[in-house]
Amino acid sequence: MQLLDKLIAINRTLNPSVIDQKKADEFITARILQAKNYLNAWPIVLATGYVNRQNILLAAREILSSIGEAHAAFNSVNILENNCIKATFVDLCGFNDSEYLTIDERIHKALRT
Repeated sequence: MQLLDKLIAINRTLNPSVIDQKKADEFITARILQAKNYLNAWPIVLATGYVNRQNILLAAREILSSIGEAHAAFNSVNILENNCIKATFVDLCGFNDSEYLTIDERIHKALRT
C-alpha cells in the first residue's frame, strides 16, 4: 500500500530517541487497514438501500482525510510521552466510537475518562 509506505517513511524521518517508531507504525497500519475495511464494506451498505450514494461518498472523503490527521495527532502524543510529558491522544475521527459527537463533545469525553 503506497499510503502506508509513505506514512511509515515519515515515521522514519523522526529520531527514534523521541518517538516509539514501532508503536507509531502499528497505529497507522491498523488505521489504514480499518479504513480499507470500512470502504470495502460500502457496496454492501449501499445495496441495503438505507443509505444513499451521496452520503457514502461524503463519509468516504472524511475517512480518507482523517488518516493524515490521526497520524499526526498520534505521533505528536507519542513524541510528547517519550519526552516525559503527559499527553492524551484524542481520536477526533471517531474511528472506534459509534457515537455521533461533535468535536467538542469528543474532546470532553476523551479527557473526562
